[in-house]
Amino acid sequence: MFGVGVQAQVLPRVRPTPSPVTPREAAGADAPPPTVALMADDIVSHLGGVTQARGKVGLSRFDMNMVADLLVYDQLSNTAHADGHVRIDRGTDWFSAMRVDLELTRQAGTLVDTEYELGAFKSGGHAQRIELVDSKHFSAYAADYSSCPRDIPSRPPDWIISGDRIDVDAAGNQGRATNAVLRFLGVPILAAPSLTFPVTADRKSGWLAPTPGFSTRGGVELSESYYLNLETNLDATITPVVYSKRGAAITAEFRYLGASDLGQVTGFSLPDDKSVGHSRGSLGWAHEGTRGDWLTYSARVQRVSDDQYWKDFSNQIPSVTPRLLPTDLSTTRRLVPFGNVGEIDAYARVERFQTLQDFGDDPRHPNFSAVILPPYQRSPQVGVHGHLMLANDLRFEFETEANRFDLSNRLPKCPGVITSDMPTCDNRSGGMRAHLIGAVSREFFSDWGHIAPRLSINGATYRTDTPMADGRFDAARWIPTFSTDSSASFERQTMLFGRELLQTLEPRLFYVLTPTRNQNNLPQYDTAAKDFNEVSIYSDNQFTGIDRITDANQLTAGTTTRINDTANGSEFLRLGIAQRFLFKDQSLTTDGTPDARKISNLLVFGSSSAMEHWSFDGTVELDPSSNWTQRAVIGTRYHPGPYKSLSLTYRFARDSSKQYEVGGQWPIYHRAQATDGANGCGGTLYAVGRIDYSVTDRRATYAVGGIEYDAGCWIGRFVVERQSTGLNVSNPHYMLQLELKGLSSLGIGDALHSLRNSVPGYELLRKDPGLSDSSNNPH
Repeated sequence: MFGVGVQAQVLPRVRPTPSPVTPREAAGADAPPPTVALMADDIVSHLGGVTQARGKVGLSRFDMNMVADLLVYDQLSNTAHADGHVRIDRGTDWFSAMRVDLELTRQAGTLVDTEYELGAFKSGGHAQRIELVDSKHFSAYAADYSSCPRDIPSRPPDWIISGDRIDVDAAGNQGRATNAVLRFLGVPILAAPSLTFPVTADRKSGWLAPTPGFSTRGGVELSESYYLNLETNLDATITPVVYSKRGAAITAEFRYLGASDLGQVTGFSLPDDKSVGHSRGSLGWAHEGTRGDWLTYSARVQRVSDDQYWKDFSNQIPSVTPRLLPTDLSTTRRLVPFGNVGEIDAYARVERFQTLQDFGDDPRHPNFSAVILPPYQRSPQVGVHGHLMLANDLRFEFETEANRFDLSNRLPKCPGVITSDMPTCDNRSGGMRAHLIGAVSREFFSDWGHIAPRLSINGATYRTDTPMADGRFDAARWIPTFSTDSSASFERQTMLFGRELLQTLEPRLFYVLTPTRNQNNLPQYDTAAKDFNEVSIYSDNQFTGIDRITDANQLTAGTTTRINDTANGSEFLRLGIAQRFLFKDQSLTTDGTPDARKISNLLVFGSSSAMEHWSFDGTVELDPSSNWTQRAVIGTRYHPGPYKSLSLTYRFARDSSKQYEVGGQWPIYHRAQATDGANGCGGTLYAVGRIDYSVTDRRATYAVGGIEYDAGCWIGRFVVERQSTGLNVSNPHYMLQLELKGLSSLGIGDALHSLRNSVPGYELLRKDPGLSDSSNNPH
């Protein structure tokens, strides 16, 4: 509705009206001027291009919208002067004020008695005055800032930054508070002349919040990281650390990501460890790269300063085997000389280890019993493997490889007579090995299943640095193997619990014939016994590697049944059973004792998700001669929803070990949204942890546990990690962390790292720390 005869009202100006300028959006002299849309209950236009509007006033220009009770628009200067409950929306950001002077061309102006919110983190605050510089920059005076909700005006948010001035640079992803104070739950925890924070979801350089910790070996720990966003594909983190028992140290991490390469370099330096009297340190490098689809290469390097490092700084060693630290460099070149009927991969590798021993200078030291046998190193390994389709659907596979094996950190040589006061020694020898494997196979398919006969030859030659058991330095052997793998599949429809299901029955027969060859005097460089499971029971060799080939004349028979949900294809139930039948005695076995049995141990395996929210899986090995369980791994998991997971795993090996693993994540307390005296969206307290308990040793071999509290705009966690470093020795590590959404993106610290790597089924409370995503935060 347009009003008539309304007097124009001139609002008091906070600053002079800027002189008219040509709008920057104009492409040229012929470009049309930007459109300004104005709506209100009453609008009056005056000579000179001044328009006054009152009552539900709305003004829009490009991506900016403004509403107010009263507004005067000057078309000549393209300025708006608004009063009374003014709100400006710019993209995902908004400002509210009691009075506004705004130049629409540059979106520059002054807001008085204002509130604001930045959409990236749903963060903002109050200010006495805001000066808008342009669409990407503004300065707030006598202001505060927080990402926490402000539901109760009389109470401050859980965390808040206040300062004399807060400058926001959205283009540079930086907010800067001058003379700033950070308060958490009303308590000042940090004061600084200048404090910076991110204002968008992009990464930015700056200090992260301090991370305290405690361990029995290092004492109280305090670290504070500085994050460097070097480029879109490069960043670094530098972390000074202070240990009360050790002194000052520094950790650095550099990450890079290219079009075909990615990697990470980490380093740690403790120049003077007061607890041991010398310097400590570590260096790690992980890299992966490709060149098209014809070349791949990788590197994995981990080195530490001393043998005790794995005990004192266990949280810094990412290796699964913290006492065997690798240097592994490899590359593979793909070749296609046969067109689309075959391919060849040529590869080279160097693999070395740093073995961390634990016996001081004297082999009779009490800790000498904790030594480990160093593995062989490959210096180098070069080879070629590939396949080729021949006539009549024959498939030819081949592999040839040469290795140089040696040892590092080796143990003392064994004396002529081994005595009890020399518990561990090593008489192994390095050497060279070349091997050649060739195989011809063909698969026959039908509607009911398939059969695949295969004939292979495995040859190897050796040259050792010291004599073998029979006095030779050189040896060679050739071992042929014939095998036939056949299987069938039968299906039927069925109903269970009102669900349409598809059941399969999959019998399988696997026959192997390998002659006996004496291999007792040959070295064992990379050979180990395979685990007895549903995969290895259908293999033609009980050993991994090249050095040992099991003699066999045997048939493995088994069957598997699966029940799948026809609606979504998910597996409802899987059960299987398999057993070997030996037609002759087996002379070479994994335990070194010839096997004269006619049947092997029975393997039973299966998994199920038949019960809603539950999953089960297990493998059991039974000895038919005694009806005893020889080995078993049985696990179950209960997962009724996000951030709710409980798991239990039982591992058993007769005459060796019995172990339970319990872990999970579960909400134990929920604080409802406050209505009378506290801000925030409520919060949830989670218990999280895992414990490995050895019944054989009657102790926990590993444990990690703690609590996490997610309040929406902040997450706090307290975690204790206990790692066993000896029969009666452990190293507990205490970690305390605080994440403030939109201010400091923690989550690279030890606590989160330990939980993610150790707790089965663990879910991050905030999948991308610093981003506002309510779907990830169940408050």
